[in-house]
Amino acid sequence: MTNEVMNKAMDNLLDKRANTDEFNKMYYRGEETDKTLNMIEKIEELFEIIRENRKYQKSILCDKKIAMRRNPENPEIDTKAVELYAKLQEEMVVHIKELKTFTKTMEKNIAW
Repeated sequence: MTNEVMNKAMDNLLDKRANTDEFNKMYYRGEETDKTLNMIEKIEELFEIIRENRKYQKSILCDKKIAMRRNPENPEIDTKAVELYAKLQEEMVVHIKELKTFTKTMEKNIAW
């Protein structure tokens, strides 16, 4: 579900970007092109990092569910996995903030 939402957001961003005169002007201007394309690359890289993060989180949650089914009263959950999950959650907060910053920058540079 999350990947689908992220894919739609990225597609929407790319569609809007490619369908504007402002983008076309920026794209063919050299210096501004580099800034715009670099920002797009950063956003695409961030989407990939977020996807990887969610994949690890899903794996940990799956292991937790299995442990809960096997022994609901005293599930055996690896403490390192719990710590990793907490760390991944903290990283996700940072990634989402970065994504919002990049998106705002793109919106300022390109009139939708």
